[in-house]
Amino acid sequence: MEMLFGFLTKVGYTSKLLGCSAIFGVPCGWTSDMLDKYRRVANAIGIGKVYFAEKPMLSALGQRIALADSSARLVIDMGGGTTSVSALSLSGVIAGLSINYG
Repeated sequence: MEMLFGFLTKVGYTSKLLGCSAIFGVPCGWTSDMLDKYRRVANAIGIGKVYFAEKPMLSALGQRIALADSSARLVIDMGGGTTSVSALSLSGVIAGLSINYG
């Protein structure tokens, strides 16, 4: 929690932003227990609404990969000690796997 708060302080987080929304990128296949831990930390530092998205989906959006058609796209997100491999399409992640490698 201290690391997240330290980062938010570094980027200019103030108490005026109390109740703001945040989106967290998480590896594929995270359990609800793991997501609850993120949610509790976010609420403890004053973030009101917390949203979660799988990292490969965010990577695809950041690279402007067209997800509006029905054909699947294979996305590999490497970095930070976790590698996520996913097949994406219209409805989001079709299948995905995250491993501790990278």
